[in-house]
Amino acid sequence: MTAGIRTAIVEDEPPARRRLERLVAARPDLVLVGSFDSPVAARAVLGSVQLLFLDVEMPFEDGFSFLASLPEPERPFVIFATAHGRHAVRAFRHDAVDFLLKPFDASDFDEAVARARRRIEADALRRLAAGTGAPHAGGPPLAGIRLKDGEAQLLVPPERIDWVRAEGRAILVSTGGRVLHGAGRLADYEARLAAHGFLRVHRSCVVNLARVRSVLPRSHGDRTLVLEDGQRIEMTRHFAQRFDARTL
Repeated sequence: MTAGIRTAIVEDEPPARRRLERLVAARPDLVLVGSFDSPVAARAVLGSVQLLFLDVEMPFEDGFSFLASLPEPERPFVIFATAHGRHAVRAFRHDAVDFLLKPFDASDFDEAVARARRRIEADALRRLAAGTGAPHAGGPPLAGIRLKDGEAQLLVPPERIDWVRAEGRAILVSTGGRVLHGAGRLADYEARLAAHGFLRVHRSCVVNLARVRSVLPRSHGDRTLVLEDGQRIEMTRHFAQRFDARTL
């Protein structure tokens, strides 16, 4: 695998979350695409995540119920990280790659990542042999996106798209100063458009980074992206880290 493993963290305790962030950042084979304090915040990005570090005991929803609620195609490989050893058996029943018992050290972390890499590579080879493609790989590059324009259906190249947004069950796509309707789920657009320079910047919006011309700070770490045609896209602090990783 030449690309970094797209990785997310769900951990409600700030010190533990920051430590996992440092451990992930120290490995060039991992790419942190999101770090969250609750499963609710994490749901928006999981369609593009390959590896998830997941706590068990969290407010409102524990790690097991969160994992079970994810559709199978969007379920990443999981390494549980918890202070409670009694959860180990249940973790492996959920097909966990590994189980890190806090406090764990860097060597424990590295061993868990090595196991995850082997699982991800083996799964990619299995899917390639079966002709189904690797999980979360995004599929082949897109020739275009089919959009409704009245009775017609347009085929719009990715480079001509400004953003894709989910509003309820509708998918809206901005292109050439117009907003047209697409089909499917936002997670599908995120995964397939990643290779074309698109990035999730909000739980409901994927933006073409080539269209961004300036970034305006807002409160609490949120930002506003100003596109080349003057459109403004809100970027929440949960996704700012991913944006920063793609820019200098």
